[in-house]
Amino acid sequence: MNEDIDEDVVYEDIKSNNDIIDLSSDNELSSYSYENDENDELAEYKKKEISFYVKFYTNKSIYCINSFKKWIYFGSINNKCYIYNNFDNDLKYFVNTINSEKTNEYNFEKKDNLKINLKNLKYQRYSDTVTNIKFSKNNKYVAISIYNGDIYIYENNDYNRSEVLFYNINNIKQNINNSNNLLNIYNWNIEDKEKKEYINEEMKFINILSINDSINKKDLEYFMFCPFNENIILSIYLNSTNIYIWDILESNPINIVHTNNIPTFLNICNYENSFYLIAGFDNGESFVYDYDIYNIKRRNSNKNFEKKKKMEYTEVNNSNKIILSNNTLTNNQLDNVNDVLCIDNHIINEIYISTYKNTIKMYNINNNNIINTYNNLHNDIIDYCLFNNKKNNLFASSSLDNKINIYDFQHNKYINQFDVNYHFNELDKNNKIEKGINFLKWINTNLLLFSSLNGNIYIYDIRLRKCIHQFYCHTDTIFNVNLSLHLYENKNILSVLTASDDNSSNIHFFDISSFI
Repeated sequence: MNEDIDEDVVYEDIKSNNDIIDLSSDNELSSYSYENDENDELAEYKKKEISFYVKFYTNKSIYCINSFKKWIYFGSINNKCYIYNNFDNDLKYFVNTINSEKTNEYNFEKKDNLKINLKNLKYQRYSDTVTNIKFSKNNKYVAISIYNGDIYIYENNDYNRSEVLFYNINNIKQNINNSNNLLNIYNWNIEDKEKKEYINEEMKFINILSINDSINKKDLEYFMFCPFNENIILSIYLNSTNIYIWDILESNPINIVHTNNIPTFLNICNYENSFYLIAGFDNGESFVYDYDIYNIKRRNSNKNFEKKKKMEYTEVNNSNKIILSNNTLTNNQLDNVNDVLCIDNHIINEIYISTYKNTIKMYNINNNNIINTYNNLHNDIIDYCLFNNKKNNLFASSSLDNKINIYDFQHNKYINQFDVNYHFNELDKNNKIEKGINFLKWINTNLLLFSSLNGNIYIYDIRLRKCIHQFYCHTDTIFNVNLSLHLYENKNILSVLTASDDNSSNIHFFDISSFI
């Protein structure tokens, strides 16, 4: 298609600021392309497999994605945040298709389904890459961060609409947990008659949270809404030894926690009435703080206990036996990678796990003592390690070594370990296929979803020990994945939204009713 370039359509209710730049027509692509990969053999190979329910595209990589009710938010390296308002109709049409077709197909994806140019949607442009989009506890606010460290706070779109309700089921974590909260689950009330409504897509601007000035610039490392306070955000910055706590209605931080090392990951959890902030640092250490937004105190650990012998776990003769050794890490490629990349707390027991390099450490939350150290589950950087939320003796870990482990930490044995191929059940014949897992999430107790650097997403059933479905999504790296489960006409529809370096974003649907 060769469409004329449209004028920018923007969120109208936004205050001017130096980070929001003047708007003018863009030279965005009017048709979808794979980042000039038309002559690339690997991209051509992947394009033959890719299918989707809806594809969105633009002129630069799409870096992040999030959704709420009928809205999908896209953040791009072209410094824009786009908004799409038709997700509910996409879902309804998908379910109607399933109900009308006499087939065993679960997803009805095609190579030639709907493609939407993001330039035709409303958006706001900023002065830097949009790096993350997050919602507050009850979805009242949306926070949009840009790479230079500023966080923009808006009132969420049509916050009080009630046709979608949160629906609780018994495998959702009861304690708050930022790193591994289960999916947002939506229960759709299909009995409501369609009625005329005014669509409000002009998000009300609330505030900008920034520690930057003309002299001192700090790029944002990570931020999160407080899981139990709608108005509180925590943020950390590259090469900064501070943790900042903000009230979104105020211009300056309400508290600054000074640390000895640079924090790289944050998590907040609770056990009954005790609330904790767990911070991971650039030296591989993690510490627990008693959490109060105005008074955060680090818990002391027993250093003598921490000096106990580390254990390395090695599978012997493909059995579940474990041997212990005093070996130390010798992989030179990992020597300078000490950032803690993931922290997850257990749903029942007051323990947590953190990852750095190819190491997983398990801690006691009450005294921050190290319970176990797992050095041999992977041989490359571990991005994710997450407790199972119902089978309390299991965790899953994923790594750039292209392996996923399901591990029983109570009995010190593998439940399962597998490599991820482009076609999951076939060995890769193309040595150019990228290797490495860069996203991991429990869908429920038995289903594990993960994405690969090869551009695909997989759903694995730990009971059946097999991949039950894979999505051929992109020709390049998937930067961000957003999942939600939709209960609609007695169906359990999994929504998978992707953001990729190939300048595109996909909607995938999959009916997982028969697997849960």
